[in-house]
This record gives sequence, structure tokens and C-alpha cells, in this order.
Amino acid sequence: MKKVLSIILSLALMLGCVSVVSFAGFEDAVQVFLGDNAVTAPEEGVALYYYFVPEESAMYSFRSTSAGDPVMTLYSEDNYQIKSNDDHDGLDFYVETYLTGNELYYIEIENAETEAEAFNLTLTIEKSTPVASFEAVPGNNTFSVVDEEIFVWASFTPEESGYYEFSSTGSSDNTYDACGILLSSAGAEAENDDLAGLDFTMTAELEADTEYFIGVMDYNGNASDINVAISKIDKRYAVKTTADSCEFTVNVICADEGDTITVSDITPYEGYIVVDVSYNDGDSSYALHGDEDGVYTFTMPSSNVAVKVYCEEDEPDEPDDPEFDLEIAAHSLTLEGDIGLNFFVYVTDFDPENTFYGEVDFLGRTYTIDYDENKCREENGVLYHIFSFNVAPAYIYTDITFRAIYSDIYTEETYTIADYITEAAVKYKDDQKMINLMGSLMEYGYFAATYFEKEVGSNLVDGYFSPLEATTTENIKDLVPADYTVEAQNSGLTYIGSTLVLLTETSFRLYFSVEEGHSIDEYTFSSLSFSGENVIDTDLVPVERNGMYYVEISGLPAPEIINQRTITVAKNGDTVKTIDYCPLNYVYTVMDLCEKGEMDDPGLEMLCKALLAYGFFSYNYFSSQE
Repeated sequence: MKKVLSIILSLALMLGCVSVVSFAGFEDAVQVFLGDNAVTAPEEGVALYYYFVPEESAMYSFRSTSAGDPVMTLYSEDNYQIKSNDDHDGLDFYVETYLTGNELYYIEIENAETEAEAFNLTLTIEKSTPVASFEAVPGNNTFSVVDEEIFVWASFTPEESGYYEFSSTGSSDNTYDACGILLSSAGAEAENDDLAGLDFTMTAELEADTEYFIGVMDYNGNASDINVAISKIDKRYAVKTTADSCEFTVNVICADEGDTITVSDITPYEGYIVVDVSYNDGDSSYALHGDEDGVYTFTMPSSNVAVKVYCEEDEPDEPDDPEFDLEIAAHSLTLEGDIGLNFFVYVTDFDPENTFYGEVDFLGRTYTIDYDENKCREENGVLYHIFSFNVAPAYIYTDITFRAIYSDIYTEETYTIADYITEAAVKYKDDQKMINLMGSLMEYGYFAATYFEKEVGSNLVDGYFSPLEATTTENIKDLVPADYTVEAQNSGLTYIGSTLVLLTETSFRLYFSVEEGHSIDEYTFSSLSFSGENVIDTDLVPVERNGMYYVEISGLPAPEIINQRTITVAKNGDTVKTIDYCPLNYVYTVMDLCEKGEMDDPGLEMLCKALLAYGFFSYNYFSSQE
């Protein structure tokens, strides 16, 4: 089973006062199965998560039956959104898609009703076999789509073996947004959405006299007839074209990987000019740059492509904007409760009235970072504007593409947390405390990425000597604060265990159960920190999860990982429970169980050791800066 499943399942098997390391937003997901599942749609503004592992590759549907207004979003194991739906049948959702057998999928359920309370619903998951409504033939075929999110199927049996193209046509007026899938008895042969505008194009190598099924769906939800052209082609992939206010030619209509594709004879309509020439491979769009004769070329990838030429009206030239420079000049790390990468942006003749913001491409999504006039730093007379992006420790090797956009220009770069650590180790090679901080952070990220099966790079930092192999419970036991609980008799509340949360910030959760005859509303929770000045966190709000409740101490700065806190539970103003706890209590317990052979998880053991080293080296470094 995938590592994330073992993490989720082990939450139910608390080891004394130890639970699990939580990582992603789906750490509390509950498994659902084929058939009817009793689930919950939470109150507005909160999401609940479930997961589903199909036993075989096939088409599956997800349908809600409820008295509320639930919304469902389906994600892959890597947290990429696959599909989302709301209000398909009245206020209930319906999602239909192809899933790969033995892969893990997450289901997010939200409440679309404003200021609504949580409600129960039935989530029905079914495996479906395509039923053809007609037999498709080479040439044009009409699919009568009558319902959003539901595929209409046709069978197709080619007379000859070879490459075939399946393309919807006519969505340029936004009447529909077509999605297509081609199935055989072996599984999905091809699937596509929006290759050319809102039309799909699929190609596949088919066997003669073999039955295939073509599924077509309209994302717009309009009842419409979608035309799908089927043709036999000479090469593996199709080359489609989309012209916006112009005409142009492409040298081929199909190609093999590595062939040269030529775009030429671009003729804008009268009063229009060429603005953009690009091609789309189904995942990304790539700008093309022509030669002096206006000819554009690119090499055919291993996928279908759509070539687009976009023209717009030629407007009179306006006076040039004042010249200025835009530069990503430097970087820094944030370790105050999270692991964040800061981008220092320099703009000459900065004008706050101009548009100014940042964008980050990360794990297939784009995030917008608003400009904050309070996040600036002046050094040597130069004003730098700071844009920050936080990541979980397991992603220190993952590319972060940052764009600074000012007025009508932008600059961008791709960078990682690991890049910064490597550069800082060189820059501060004479500062051993900084070397230890950077080295322990790199090692912590390395073991987090390894444990959670994310992208992994080198964990070596010049000048850093790892203490992990020599770290045992025997030589750290005096450094870890005692973990103990004092409680009043008959308090009605039981302390169960703890969880470390390793998201973009380091947090820990303490779990409780409420005895029969009592309510969580009877209790208030507060936290007293023993590091530096005593600080009381007054708003520790309990959160219900799977019949238990937890309070979370979030945003722990790196140096405070090793510090002890006292969590106080009061009832009617009287203290009924006092828990002295430090995140390193969890680390120590995991190491102790592994050393005794009572837990067999060397990956988790090394991750805990790395967190321990990171906490102590952080404390040593930041203490020296005071």
C-alpha cells in the first residue's frame, strides 16, 4: 500500500501517547468503497476528505444523495485536481471519470450553502461499463449530449489497423466544452480535453475488427449535439489548428515524434496584427518565434498538438512608458513557523500606483502573491520588495517558479529551497552555526521527501557533519523535557495522544475524547510557552475529527521545536487537566519504540532524528543572533 495510506490508517492505532506524522491537507482522509457510503458535508468554509482505491481500471461515478448542497472535488494522490461538480441533480453532485486500478484518489467534500451547518449525505460510488447508443463510423458522427458530467458512448470497430484520429469540431462559439475518452477492453487508449480551444483531439493505434468505445461529455452543461470526426491518419499524432482573426498554413496534419512542424503564410484580417504564435501539447502552451520571413517551426512532441495564431486589432502607438528595470535580486529563507522562500525584487523608479504582484507555479498550480508595502527592506540605499512562498519540508527539492509582474512587464526564475541552502553554505562557510542550520534543514527536507515519496536531491552540505547515525535515545534523553499529565478526577475529558503536523509550518496537535454525559463545550484550552517570555495562547479551539477532538499549537518557529509548553484545560473556570508537552517528546518516543523493535519504520525514525537535529541547530543559531 502507498506510504500515505499507512500514515492515514495508523492514526487509528495510537501507540501510547504517540500517533503519526501528518503531512498533506488530506492527512485525516477516511476510506470509502464501492456502493453507498455514509459521509458528512461540513459547515461552510471547511472541507472533509475521503479516499478511494479502485481495484481495477474502469469508468467510475460518484453521486451524492442529501438534503443539503454538497460540492465534490476529485484529486489524484499527488493532489492534482481531476474533476469537480456542484448542483448536478438539484443540489447534489455527480462526477464521472476514468480511474486507474490500485491508485489512490482523494475526495474533497464541501458545503456550498452560506452559513450552513454540517449535514450527512450518502456518497454512492459505482463502476460502470460503457453502453453504446450508436455505432460510430469514419467521417462525422453526432453525439447528443443531454446531461452535464455524463458521457455519451458510441462503439467503433475499425476495418483496418493503424493510427486513428478522433476530434470534436465547432466549439469556437463556446456552445460546448467537449471532453473525449477512448476505451478498449484493456483500458483507456486516449483521453483529451481542450487541445484546440474547447475541442478535444485524441489519436491512438487501433487493431482491425476490434471494438472500441468513444465517450463524449460537455463540461458546460448545455444540452447540445457534439460533432466528432473520425479519420485514419498516416502518422501517430495529429496537428490541429486554431486561427483567431487570421489565416495560416501548417505543413502537415499528422506527424511522428521528432518531425519538424512548419507554420507559415500567416495572413491577418485587415486591420489586425499577429500577436502570438504558439502550440499546445495538451499540458502546456509554448510560444514560437518566427524567422525574418515569418516562418515558425517546432519539433513534434510525443503527443497531439494544436497550433494557434492569435491576432488583434492594430491600435495606434501610445507614448512609451518610462523605462525601468525589474529584477529578482536576492533570496532568503523564513524559518519563523514555516519554511518559506523569500524573493527580493528590485524596481527602478518604483511607483506604487502601478500594478505589482507575484505569481508562483508550484506542483502544477499557479498561486498569486499580492504586493505588501510592509514587506520591504532597504539595504545600501536600495529598496527591495519581498514576496514569500511557503512550502512543506518534503518539497525543498521541488521547483518553485516565481514571476514578478510590474506594470506591463515581468521577470521570472525557477528556484528551490535546496538551491538556497547550497548557496548559503558557500556564502557563510566561515559561520559554523549557519552551516549547521543549513545542513540540518537540508537533511530534514531530504528525509521528509524520502518518507513521503516526493522529489529527492542531494542531502550533502559542505562543512556539515551529520549527527543522525550517532543519535540515540540514550544520548538525548537528558535534552528532551518530561512528558506528563496532571488531571482532576472525573473531569469527563481524556487525553489520548499527539500528532506532529509537517505542512508549510510545523505544528503539533493534542487529541482528547469526551466521556458520555459531557460536551466539549464545557472546556476551554490555553497554552503557556516556556521559551523566553511566557506567552498565553488564549484561542486554542477544539476541532472535531473522527469522534475525537484536537487542539493545535501551530506556526512553531524552528528554534521552538525543542521547547516545552503547558496546555491547560479548564472547566467552569477550574483547571481539570494540565499537559506538559514538547514536540520532541514525540520524536523521542518514536526513536525509543524503533530501538526496542516495537516499531519497524526506519524512514520515520530517520525523519524524527532529522527534525531533532534541525530543532537544536536552529535554537543554537538563533540564540546566538539575539
